[in-house]
Amino acid sequence: MINNIFSTFIYSGKCDVNLNTFKKHILDTKKKNTKGRAISNKGGWQSQFFVETYKYNEEIFKTITKSVSEIMKVLKFNKDLKLQGYWYNINKKCSFNKPHAHCGNNEVISGVFYIKTPKNCGNLVFNKDDLLSSLAYNNNTDGYNEYTSSNYSVVPKEKCFILFPSSLRHYVEPNLNNQERISISFNYVF
Repeated sequence: MINNIFSTFIYSGKCDVNLNTFKKHILDTKKKNTKGRAISNKGGWQSQFFVETYKYNEEIFKTITKSVSEIMKVLKFNKDLKLQGYWYNINKKCSFNKPHAHCGNNEVISGVFYIKTPKNCGNLVFNKDDLLSSLAYNNNTDGYNEYTSSNYSVVPKEKCFILFPSSLRHYVEPNLNNQERISISFNYVF
């Protein structure tokens, strides 16, 4: 008999808002600080860390916060989570984000909301935290499933968001499109 003893989640949702003014706001933010900051991004631009929501993203974070609450109910979490902060990402051609996690300061749930996603702009890839998994199963199975997969890939789509445990390692593949990919990343804490 097989018992599932450890599991994790990825939550996907959609926020049906007009993104034109938000895109313009992000591009204007970049013009004011062209250097940005370098955290996990290679070749791309990342804004400073914001704490307060703006008129541009207020509706988006209302929707995301409702989804975070749904996850907390399923997890039987006994504390309320609040938005810790967020930052903007612009990845031009060949830009990517190296493997990382968001945990460290009480972060529980992290996520990304996609604002501009041209074709082949770089998938979000999650890594299983098991060093032997890829060695044991790659090329040794007839198909991958929740037990044998070492990676899980998400194709970015405009107006969609992905929520995941902050401790889950992930990276973003290189943008292979000539257009830039624009997203906003964020963390929720207790």
